[in-house]
Amino acid sequence: MHIGQFCDVYPPETDGVGMVVKSYTEELTKLNHRCYYISPKIPNYSDTHDFPTFHYMSIRLANGIYRAGVPIIDIPYRKSIKKTSFDIIHAHSPFSAGREALRIAKKQNVPLVSTFHTKYYDDFYSKTHSKLLAKTGIRYIVDFYNDCDEIWAVNNSTSDVLREYGYKKDIQIMPNGTNSWHPAPGGENAAKERFGLRNDRIFLFVGQQDWKKNIKHIIEALKIYSSS
Repeated sequence: MHIGQFCDVYPPETDGVGMVVKSYTEELTKLNHRCYYISPKIPNYSDTHDFPTFHYMSIRLANGIYRAGVPIIDIPYRKSIKKTSFDIIHAHSPFSAGREALRIAKKQNVPLVSTFHTKYYDDFYSKTHSKLLAKTGIRYIVDFYNDCDEIWAVNNSTSDVLREYGYKKDIQIMPNGTNSWHPAPGGENAAKERFGLRNDRIFLFVGQQDWKKNIKHIIEALKIYSSS
């Protein structure tokens, strides 16, 4: 199959969603599918991955972290992707990448699946401090999901959030895949030596360094634990 994975981020500027899309693309490629990673262009970055890509023009957002894609004005990109026929398209964002996925899915008359990854209301409100603007943003993304053929949520909790936003159609629960591995013999001692760790209790947080990941709550809980 020819599959298009549309995402608003791309290595080296990536986040949890970007890692999920990269994993989808790599694993589907291993299964002999022609899977494309389609995203905003990162200046001065060359692709080094073993899967095909399409990148379109982008501009840096005010937060300095993410880039907003503007595929509608990228003529070379539009000419290139027009030559590719997809069997199915998977969107991982309701914003520029998702809208581009929707445009191509309609143009080629192929199914569009979209995964709901993020609590967008919280992000909207933290940036605008306006319930009205946050609710307007939510209506925008629900309108997008209503235009898709199938919606996935990564777990029941995420599905419940989308329901709270007002989405009423079916939602399929599709957990994100995770690459697992077992440390080599002696790996624990090697890690302790490398990082100067003693035989104390160690708490390891593996995730995005962002307050919305509840890191502050974890730190406060550890303070209580350490004093008990």
